[in-house]
Amino acid sequence: QFDSCDTLLTWVKREARARVTPYGFGVPVTYYERTGGTLQLHGTAANVDQSAPVPAGTPTSSAARTATGADYSATNAQVAGVDEPDMVKTDGNRIVALVDGKLRLLDGRGGTPKLLDTLTLDAGYSGQLMLDGDHVFVISTNGDIAVGKAVASRAAVIDTQPPSGRSLNGSLITQVTIDGDHLRIAGAIELDGSYVSARQIGDVARVVVRSSPLNGLGFVYPNGTSRAALANALATNRAAIDATTIADWLPHYTLRDADGTKVGQGDLVPCDAVRHPNWFSGFGVLDVVTLDLTHSISDSLRTAAGAAVLADGETVYASADHLFVATLQTPTTKPSALMPSPGVPVRPTQPTSTAFHEFDISDPTTTRYIASGFVDGIVLDQYSMDESNGLLRVATTTGSDIEPTGISASQVRVLATRGDELVEIGKVGGLGKGETIQSVRFVGNVAYVVTFRQTDPLYVVDLSDPAHPRVAGELGLLGFSAYLHPAGDGYILGIGQDATATGGQTGFQIALFDVRNPALPKRVAQRTIPGAFSEAQWDPHAFLWWAKSSLAIVPIEAPGSPAAVGYTVDTAHGTITERGRIEQTLDVQPPNLGGGDAGSSSGSSGGSSGGGKPNGTVIGLPSIAPYAAPILRSLVIGNHVYTVSAAGVIESDLDTLHTVATSAFGN
Repeated sequence: QFDSCDTLLTWVKREARARVTPYGFGVPVTYYERTGGTLQLHGTAANVDQSAPVPAGTPTSSAARTATGADYSATNAQVAGVDEPDMVKTDGNRIVALVDGKLRLLDGRGGTPKLLDTLTLDAGYSGQLMLDGDHVFVISTNGDIAVGKAVASRAAVIDTQPPSGRSLNGSLITQVTIDGDHLRIAGAIELDGSYVSARQIGDVARVVVRSSPLNGLGFVYPNGTSRAALANALATNRAAIDATTIADWLPHYTLRDADGTKVGQGDLVPCDAVRHPNWFSGFGVLDVVTLDLTHSISDSLRTAAGAAVLADGETVYASADHLFVATLQTPTTKPSALMPSPGVPVRPTQPTSTAFHEFDISDPTTTRYIASGFVDGIVLDQYSMDESNGLLRVATTTGSDIEPTGISASQVRVLATRGDELVEIGKVGGLGKGETIQSVRFVGNVAYVVTFRQTDPLYVVDLSDPAHPRVAGELGLLGFSAYLHPAGDGYILGIGQDATATGGQTGFQIALFDVRNPALPKRVAQRTIPGAFSEAQWDPHAFLWWAKSSLAIVPIEAPGSPAAVGYTVDTAHGTITERGRIEQTLDVQPPNLGGGDAGSSSGSSGGSSGGGKPNGTVIGLPSIAPYAAPILRSLVIGNHVYTVSAAGVIESDLDTLHTVATSAFGN
């Protein structure tokens, strides 16, 4: 832990000067100069920050909740009681949807899903929202925030930075108040850094952001590969580091009121709340911000309650008490021979590992850093992590395509917190040799791990003895499951792809596995849709499991006919039967033609049962051309299913999936 800003600044300057090259930081760079007819190696990837981010994987229950006597489904989250941001939320009365950068409020109390209000936000097309009472918090990335100062270019140097100075990728949290039937912006927080993920427990949210100053320090590239050009560029980059202040390295926040007027600013985290691991993990700042959702936007940000680590962060898992952030750690590279041409990256010669950073979130008023550790291999997504009885269980794959050598295999490890370190206390390996993990699900003391290359081995891992985990059983099948969901005691649903004996994917499949006997897992039912796939394969928020009626709803993309397909899952008889399909086909006028207000009509367009065609059109829109909109989310309120697409919302009967009413969003 840094005890002051002076200590932190001294540390980062020393580490930065030792690692900066004539090419700055970022991707591994090897550069050469021709001397006497030979290529002379001038720099290696060992001199650069190699903690470059990789795409995060993208999440156990659609828990039933009650509002004014009506049951309703929550977001399909990994851990019960730990909510996750998504594009659609409901409180059992209202539906809030963030689609195409527009926030929409609908009445979801049955009859007709009436569109009440629409608010256009600076949320892009990838924003997420959290709902707490009458407050909606929309989290998004809002492009670049220009701060800092410029660094002048010198002779034999090409300046690669914007002339206006430092540029940081920013995140935006907008608070919107639901005022009766209307949506009103209450304020916003701009944060330095990219939004990673968030978790909500009760009225408190933890928002994880990562910021990197490396693109804004005024680094340059050499103008050519001569010794003078390289020396000048290196001198310029070191001078840029020497000129930095603490403000250049730590993230900041800006508060804005409902009109967008700046009303406050400050450091996102104080210097004495920042830590660095014992191994070098980059100059980025991984920050866990605490937000009290019951307060106004100006009071909800608790800067003193946050915690930060000098590290990157890509994948977030949280239990009720602890939050873990995982990040890929690429190895230090020491090439043994010259590369054939300049600029060719050196291939890693050591295994890639994953670092984990643990934070205590049991106290709603604060977030506290606990420990860090790492294991060999790569995690697939947040479902590759799980906490039980204070122990972190993780599934990783080693020897994958980004590794230098070796045959891929997967492992399940158990980590314990020892002081400020996460240390391995148990491991079982050798899963799926030559394959990579496709999905993981921890249920109690069991981990279900699916690997795939040509066939789909489903491994059942017994974790009842954390120090000695073991493979209790396995099942080899064609195809694979990309998402696993508990479907009652001793049963697991798999959402994925069917495949040929050579590994060729042939279309969507949903499968029911009987795992009551861990030594003999069985697939007892399977349904397929040739040529189709589902968004739920990579985004479990798109999957709905309504246990009360044993209903699974999965959005399906098939050529020309996207739909939400409902399946009745009967574990007693080991069957999966299609209950119906909801096809969101609306006669919507293209935006460039103008005219027409979105209307709604009970019993009008949209859904059908058993794969039939839509049974009408939406009243209030000129009939231009039917738009078959992919279903984005499904939810349950009372005895109805609501499906949301970019075109609008369809209300369907829970038992039959027949359309009850439709409301178009309009343009």
